[in-house]
Amino acid sequence: MNQIKLKVLLVEDQAIAQKVGKFYLNRLGYEVDVAQNGCTALALYQENRDKYIVIFMDLGLADIDGLTITETIRKLEREGEHTPIIALSAHDAEDMRQSCRQAGFTDFISKPILQQENHPILAKYLDMRNGALATGSR
Repeated sequence: MNQIKLKVLLVEDQAIAQKVGKFYLNRLGYEVDVAQNGCTALALYQENRDKYIVIFMDLGLADIDGLTITETIRKLEREGEHTPIIALSAHDAEDMRQSCRQAGFTDFISKPILQQENHPILAKYLDMRNGALATGSR
């Protein structure tokens, strides 16, 4: 039986963080598209908007910052459409979290994505659709 993999978008400009994030999410059973900049992220979102169950968005990109990309995605969403967008940042300050909420982010996790502290947040958006986090398998 051929199982359909659910897709996520990882927007990250650091090569090592891309590899780690993609490896981790693949192990959980997800197909991962990687965008290394904001322009690519917006293009991938527009091409695959109905396929992504969640978007992981680095805040500090070189071309367009993650806050602006998220605001743009929220403006592009159709009625009844709301893809969870999770902010990824090494800087976990309350003012940063507030800026993320105002920009339309759904949640916030500290880098790297695979930290044990991030498990409950990841499970909140991934586990309910795939069960992989609960068992740790895949």
